[in-house]
Amino acid sequence: MQKIFILLFVLFSCAQAQNSVTDTTQELQWLDTKDMQKFNGIWKLANSYCKALHAAQKDDWRLPTKKELQHLGESKKLKAKFRHLDTALYWSKDIDKSSDGFNAYTVYTGNGFISSTDKCNTNKLVCVRKLQ
Repeated sequence: MQKIFILLFVLFSCAQAQNSVTDTTQELQWLDTKDMQKFNGIWKLANSYCKALHAAQKDDWRLPTKKELQHLGESKKLKAKFRHLDTALYWSKDIDKSSDGFNAYTVYTGNGFISSTDKCNTNKLVCVRKLQ
């Protein structure tokens, strides 16, 4: 598992362009890279990746909350700013406490639908940070 994380870290760190999308409504900066489309992994790996990320000269990246992702999924205007966002299930940082911590919330970017998903399933990721 550690080797996979290191490989993904190198892959994402070597992205040719560290593009981002600014969401002034939520005061967020979303990472938008071509390499982001390649990620399809478990929650723990997605969460660790965003926390360790150094992109766009920033190091405070994280997985978005389910509310932040829901806003993204529901906002056609915001989604139109992305070049590399798939219509798929994306991990949020929020854990479903009713599942004894086995599930985390995911959001479908096609319409903002929130669901609870086993953390061992594979889903997409997008990293986000607060604008400062």
